[in-house]
Amino acid sequence: MNTLKRRKFLKNGLAIAGTSLLGGNLHAWNSGNPTLSRGILSVGCAKREITPAIGDIYTGDEEFGGKVKEIDGQLLVRVVYLCDSRGHWFILAMADTEGFTHQQDVSMRSAMAKAAGIPFENVRLNSSHNHTAPKTYMRVNEILETYKIPFADKSWVRKIESALADAALEAKDNAREVVVSGGAARVSGIAANRTVYLENGTATTRFGYKNPEEVRNAPEGLIDPHVIVLRFTDTSGKPVVTIFNYACHATSVGRRGELVSPDFPGYASEVIERETGGMAFFLQGACGNVGTGKYADGSLEESKKMGTNLAEGVFKALENPFSCRTTPLSIKTWKERIQLDPKLPTLENAKKELERLVSAGVRNSSLWLWAALLEVIEDKDQSSLCDMFLLYGGDWCLAGLPAESFIESALAIKSASPFPLTMVGAYYMITHYGIYRRVGRSEIKSLRQRAAGITRLWVQANRLQRRSSTDCSYHS
Repeated sequence: MNTLKRRKFLKNGLAIAGTSLLGGNLHAWNSGNPTLSRGILSVGCAKREITPAIGDIYTGDEEFGGKVKEIDGQLLVRVVYLCDSRGHWFILAMADTEGFTHQQDVSMRSAMAKAAGIPFENVRLNSSHNHTAPKTYMRVNEILETYKIPFADKSWVRKIESALADAALEAKDNAREVVVSGGAARVSGIAANRTVYLENGTATTRFGYKNPEEVRNAPEGLIDPHVIVLRFTDTSGKPVVTIFNYACHATSVGRRGELVSPDFPGYASEVIERETGGMAFFLQGACGNVGTGKYADGSLEESKKMGTNLAEGVFKALENPFSCRTTPLSIKTWKERIQLDPKLPTLENAKKELERLVSAGVRNSSLWLWAALLEVIEDKDQSSLCDMFLLYGGDWCLAGLPAESFIESALAIKSASPFPLTMVGAYYMITHYGIYRRVGRSEIKSLRQRAAGITRLWVQANRLQRRSSTDCSYHS
């Protein structure tokens, strides 16, 4: 491993400037048995069920006023606790939900940090971006409650926070020495780019399922076809946890607003846990413009097929595992400010439009997205801040992106990374769509706006890191 290259990578944050978005290849994987670095790293894990009950409030992507009518599979939170020989700690958590805005992200990370007794900045919460789960956006709920419109179940969101805290404590208590290995494999039949260019020269969005034949049959477009796997086993060789990183919207299941399911990431986790005996941990990637629309038909059967397909990719990646050299943990965290859409409405106009929609009896995504837009406009300063982090522990690295980052960002990071095993996770905090678009614009335009926002973010990150020290600092 080139030490100079590693230091340059760390100094420049994620080394985006000057790298090709499409030209990077995965590093060559060295097969062999994992090597043991005794006493350097301990890992614990735990999970808790958060499945809502039949009859609970369930706002789908479109219609309001829904109730949970059917459940297929469990919704879970999963927590991985890492601790090295120097007393450095980190918690990586995930939930089978669509995502969390700033309010819930801070509250839930604080609960885990308190339960485990570690710094807040060393706790990160990811979501699978599962669209067949009830909403969790509490500020949107508060806004709509003033009009007596039910949107989210507050008791369910509290249940998620409690489950995460309990799992964090259990994961800390069962931490044990581990051996680290990993791999990568191509996966097909799941992901495709959400932007489709038609023969007539126009562009449209390929949604999660139920797309016109021309849109469904269009080429996959730009995706990252690889699942990246990081496996921790104890000193006897027993699997502790398998982290698998793949970028694709969890939007393969229909009947949103009635049917609750973990979608294909949850079904993949079930297969992995059944076959390995250890916990599975799905890490959603930069899938802002990548979804299931080419292959999904909205059925549970197809979603489970996708989950099995992804699990088989994980098993293939571990057939000849890469032996990871283990070092003490290092984490670099920072915040980046991005430019908000300059055409955002004023707070007064946003409130007027929301009231107009309420009076007109609108009870679909237009209503709740305007409420989300209002949340952004109320605190533009907070809304323009994005959390970034870089965690590494030897030959593996995890780069953390905010919101619905695009696949181009992940590919650029992997292309630039000197680490043999590089994972890119997104959805650590969803900053609502209102930052990048006004409701009523086409989604394809919003995608371009978000892409521009991400590009600005990386340029700013690169400038910031040029001024930082060479080595990553650890927050304690």
